Amino acid sequence: MFKKMPSMLTACMAGLLATSAVSAEVVSIPMNAENEDKWEFADATYKFETYLGQEALVLEKGLVLAKGTEGFVNGTVEFDIIYERAYDPEIEKGFGGIAFRAHTLTEYQVVHSRDNNFGTTYGLHYFPIYDGQNAVQLYYGPGHNPKVMNAPYDQWVHIKLVVSEDQGEVYVDDMTTPILFINNIRDTKAGRIGIYGDYGLPIPLAPVRVSNFQYEIADEPPVLVGTPEEVEYANDPNLVQNWLITQSFQAPDAAAPELTEAVREGLEWTVLDSDYVGIANISRIAHWSPTTNAIYARVNINSETAQTKKFMFGFSDTASLYLNGKLIVDMNDEFQKRDYRFLGTMGFFDSVYLPLREGGNELWILVTEKFAGWGVKGRFADLEGIEITTATESAVNFDAGTSSTGGDCSASFTPDTGRLAIPCVTIPGDATEYEANLSLDNNSNFIVDEVNPK
Repeated sequence: MFKKMPSMLTACMAGLLATSAVSAEVVSIPMNAENEDKWEFADATYKFETYLGQEALVLEKGLVLAKGTEGFVNGTVEFDIIYERAYDPEIEKGFGGIAFRAHTLTEYQVVHSRDNNFGTTYGLHYFPIYDGQNAVQLYYGPGHNPKVMNAPYDQWVHIKLVVSEDQGEVYVDDMTTPILFINNIRDTKAGRIGIYGDYGLPIPLAPVRVSNFQYEIADEPPVLVGTPEEVEYANDPNLVQNWLITQSFQAPDAAAPELTEAVREGLEWTVLDSDYVGIANISRIAHWSPTTNAIYARVNINSETAQTKKFMFGFSDTASLYLNGKLIVDMNDEFQKRDYRFLGTMGFFDSVYLPLREGGNELWILVTEKFAGWGVKGRFADLEGIEITTATESAVNFDAGTSSTGGDCSASFTPDTGRLAIPCVTIPGDATEYEANLSLDNNSNFIVDEVNPK
């Protein structure tokens, strides 16, 4: 049985929590109209009812936050939830769960269940929300989903979340063994807790029923009983650690074959850090809407020599890659684009081999988004002989033209070595095209080191 607190004590405790960062008390909020003022409903669609013997909040969509929980960093959140086997076949099953560390109504962490995916890993899911955007296509697998999730239908199921700094664990019915260990909570700042009842799909969803809501704001980080799962590419040194990201804009009908001056005009750049597995969540800095659904992501690659590097990348939902202003590949990983089972998840599923020239190179990716996660990630096979930077100054003269064989004729200068590479050199009366390398002498004059036929 849950500990029930008188309504006056509950109100006093809520007031205390509004001014204090920690508490060792368990706070219960009865799910009835008499306690409606304990919640902030924002734009949620909801009602209260008694269902299968328990007072319940019925949340059709939106976010509901408990007042007085601004200091939640560590602690527990618990409630009962019910999954109905009988439902309208025209409506998707419900998606509901816990919101925590909510700084605003559009930025928080989520653990939600998906009763149309019981028996699979996707029955339970942890992911962060930025700019109000769902991100299930970016965050999945170990640390985000259990190996399998099952729960009974048509009866109340108890769910418990324990949060400890940047880790957590989730219990479903069995309160001794966690079903999910969260390896890396993406935000550890204090924020409110509540109930999440909207999956973000552009289709009707069944309502979520929640009862017996209670929480505890802990004085110290709780001791977790589970252990982190191994995550592929975690802290891999070959990951792209930072990206330059433009402001969002309306996606073009098709990717331009070249990054012309008209395409590049007016772009402003902001640095976006990737997380420990390389995910750069674009919604952290760029606002998505149906008419602002594209950005350019960019890194500069300084190469010691002309060489080819394998580059693995992931994106959601589409990506067009440009190297030194030229389109090299166009990809589409939208939901169900490959077949009806494809979820549009982002991973290192695709690779390209980048023909880098000596000196400065720029890799641009046009990324567009529809729903369920806006992101990009990159990883090089190795970093030998290259340096990845996010300087906003151009590393490439995009408008330098091409050689007689169609190659890029942009000259490049490497300040560290004082070396100037000129890829296209012609000599009157000689049909052969050459490439030249020059370097600075002691008097800061360029001298020719070598000239070779192309």
